Amino acid sequence: MNGSPIMKRKIIDCDVIAGFWPKGRLPIAPDEVSAALLSHGIREACVVSARGIFFDHAAGNREALSWAEKSRTSSVKFHPTATIDLRRFLGYKEEIREMSRSGIRIFRLFPEYQGWDFDHPGFRRVAAVVAEENGTLFVKGKPGKILAALGSCDVSLLIGTHFYDLAEALALWEEGRKFRLSTTLLHGPGSIDIAREHGGEDSLVFGSGTPISAPGASVAVLEAASLSEDAKEKVLSRTMSALLQGGYHGR
Repeated sequence: MNGSPIMKRKIIDCDVIAGFWPKGRLPIAPDEVSAALLSHGIREACVVSARGIFFDHAAGNREALSWAEKSRTSSVKFHPTATIDLRRFLGYKEEIREMSRSGIRIFRLFPEYQGWDFDHPGFRRVAAVVAEENGTLFVKGKPGKILAALGSCDVSLLIGTHFYDLAEALALWEEGRKFRLSTTLLHGPGSIDIAREHGGEDSLVFGSGTPISAPGASVAVLEAASLSEDAKEKVLSRTMSALLQGGYHGR
C-alpha cells in the first residue's frame, strides 16, 4: 500500500469520526485517527465528534472546531463537521446557523446510531436550514428513503450507502435527482466505475469511515477503479474541496 499512486495525491476524506466511542474500544482519539489516516496518505479529513452523536451535539460541534484549530500545525488537517441530534432537536436552527458562521459547511446526521428513521419530521426541518446556509447534508442510508423524505428540499446532499443499494442511486439519478455518494461503502466489484458513469463527473466523494472502517480499504478500491486520472482527482479531493467552500449547491 505504501507504494500506491493514490497515496501520493491530495485526499480529503469526507467520513471520519473522532472523540469517545461508548460502544467499545476503538482507536478514535484525534491523534489515533490522524495516525491511521496519515498511514494511508490521507492528510485532510472532515471530522465529526462522537460526543455530538451520542451525548450533546452542541458540545461535540465545538469540540470538532477545537480539533480543527489545533490541526493547523499537524500533519493531518481536520475540517470541522457539525451534527444535530434529532432526539434533542430543540435549538437546531440556531446551532446550524452558528456553526455555519464558524465556517462549517458539512452537517452530518446519524440515524444509524440514534434510532430514528427518515420519516422523522425533524429530518426535513434540519435539511431545510442546512440548505438555507448553503451547506451540505451528509447522511447514511438507502437513497430512495432519503430522497423521498426530503421531497422538494434543495439541499446539497451527500449519501453514504452500501454497494448493494447502488441500484437505488442509479434509478434516482436517471430520474434527475441530485446528490452525491461517499465511497466509504462502495466496495463491490465495479461500484466506483458504475456510479461515476451514471451519476456524472462530480457524483462521488472519497470517504473511508475511519475509525469504524480501515482507511486502507477505501484507498485500495479507488486504486482499482478504472477512472481517468482527472476523475480520480475529483473523487479524492476536488469535489470535496468545492463542498467545503459552499460550492455545488443544490446537487
